[in-house]
Amino acid sequence: MLFRIVIVLFSVVAFINGCNSLISRVAGTHKLRQYSMEQVVQEGIGDADFIVAASAWRSGDFVHTPPLKRGYKPVLAYPILSKSQMDSIDKGMAVHPAIIAWTQRFDANCVNAGNCVPKEEFTLKGITRKIDKERNRVTTLPKDRYIIPENITYLETEREPLAWYWNLVIMLAALALGGGTEWYHSRKSKNTTEPTQK
Repeated sequence: MLFRIVIVLFSVVAFINGCNSLISRVAGTHKLRQYSMEQVVQEGIGDADFIVAASAWRSGDFVHTPPLKRGYKPVLAYPILSKSQMDSIDKGMAVHPAIIAWTQRFDANCVNAGNCVPKEEFTLKGITRKIDKERNRVTTLPKDRYIIPENITYLETEREPLAWYWNLVIMLAALALGGGTEWYHSRKSKNTTEPTQK
């Protein structure tokens, strides 16, 4: 009985999550939103969690967190700037970055070489996702160059929300699992309660 309840509850939760994610992917927060980096600096990104920002700048500065525990991946994080902020940095002024980009996909050799994020203009794309506290070393960025706001947005690059069809698969699988479990137990109960015909 307990196993049946667990399976049904799991199926309901999986179906709801899949449904919510599917709706968000098509028309909600998971839908790709497009900005300019100047717009992000001035207005933020609201409730969007999957964005692309044109005319973004890397300054060349980054922080690296090596694996702290077995199974943990290293993290590379760096500030994302607008053109006007990059100009301010070049003039020796400190800026307030709107986004900290981070990734776990990088060549470890670049850390010692110091060239993981060369200074350049590029198009930023990723999903909003915080770095866990143990691996977040953003506060070690040069304080004479960056003032990190408390509400700064963290964006994991080279990632995007689950594709809509996988959310649909999750929903259908949840329906099949939950419905199949109920059908099996209903049939089993019916066979048990039916009188034996002589």
